[in-house]
Amino acid sequence: MYYSIAHPGLDLGPGADPGPDGESVPFDREALFEHLRADKGSQLVLWAAPAPQLLAACLSDGMDSQAGLQWVQSRASDILDLFRRARRQVLILPADASWLPPEDISRSIRAYFSERTPPAFHIGIDQMPESGPANLLYQLVSDAAIGINPGLKRLDLELRASMGQAVPDPALLQRQVDSALEGLTEFSRPAGRATLPAGIDEGPQTALDAQRALVAELQEALLVCQEELEWYHKLASRKGGGLEQRRIERELLAVREERDVLRTRVSNLKRQLVWAKRDAEQVRHALEETRNSTSWKLTAPFRKLRGGGDPEKDRKLLEGPASDQAAEKDSA
Repeated sequence: MYYSIAHPGLDLGPGADPGPDGESVPFDREALFEHLRADKGSQLVLWAAPAPQLLAACLSDGMDSQAGLQWVQSRASDILDLFRRARRQVLILPADASWLPPEDISRSIRAYFSERTPPAFHIGIDQMPESGPANLLYQLVSDAAIGINPGLKRLDLELRASMGQAVPDPALLQRQVDSALEGLTEFSRPAGRATLPAGIDEGPQTALDAQRALVAELQEALLVCQEELEWYHKLASRKGGGLEQRRIERELLAVREERDVLRTRVSNLKRQLVWAKRDAEQVRHALEETRNSTSWKLTAPFRKLRGGGDPEKDRKLLEGPASDQAAEKDSA
């Protein structure tokens, strides 16, 4: 059992170590794939996160937005490529689920590799540490940046569909929203009062108004995100069969790929059979011409003296395997 992480800045809990025989390794697509290909019995648990969380980790590490977007696009593509090439040996788990008890995570890992059961985790408010306001704001900005990038948005949707599902408790979402709002409030107060000395002119005052408007927009966006997350949580609670449907769809896709391979093989065998029949027909035609030739008839007495020239054998040779089967049926 190997396990890896997609970004060193992701906060992982005690459940990130799935077992005593696990080996934590940095994410290297080709190195991991070579190991999985060499050892078909090995299994890889990859701790990753949706694209907005990966981008937030990049930004919190001091990376600029453009470089962070390029890194996330490259890393998400590598993760999905590894998953497609070694689908039955790779399990992608969300980083948020690593804070759950290790025994629960180990149970889900065993169920996935033995029964192909997609893992789904419910994360309560007391099972995950509280995130700081800055980290939550990074996630909010990252979510907006991913949403306006069609390529990254498509990769994010595929990455979410390929990994285990983590469903946060509404109380946890409420705590995150409250923490982000509190951070915004603390950020806006000193920015507005400490930088306005007596006799300030109209320019800084206009900038302050713009800053306050931006804070108000961010607060409204956070509330909208909270409402959307609560709606998705309710939808997931009502439609628990969605995970099973996705599992069936993945299995159906694998079966279809195997079917296409078999169809190709059957088509190749049919073409080989046609050519073999043509070759056999040409051989039978050549034998028939030889048997009806004058030289064959003139040398018949000499072949009989040497023990050859059995008409019955010649007939079977010319007619091919079908005559042998008919003869067997007649004798039966």
